[in-house]
Amino acid sequence: MEAVIKNVEDIDVLYDRAQDVLYLSFGGISTADDSELTGKDIIIRYRKRRIVGLTVLEFSKRVDRKL
Repeated sequence: MEAVIKNVEDIDVLYDRAQDVLYLSFGGISTADDSELTGKDIIIRYRKRRIVGLTVLEFSKRVDRKL
């Protein structure tokens, strides 16, 4: 599987504070036709076998608050 990002501006980022979820979409927001949950609580979203986004669960637990 692959994600093609030609320009960093093609990455859409949305953080849902209430649910503590970070959404990353590549190449514009697109509906996925498949997804996979990794062992690190990250959902990889696919469309036509290409990665179109990531969903990071419990995002605040992953952030170094010292930054």
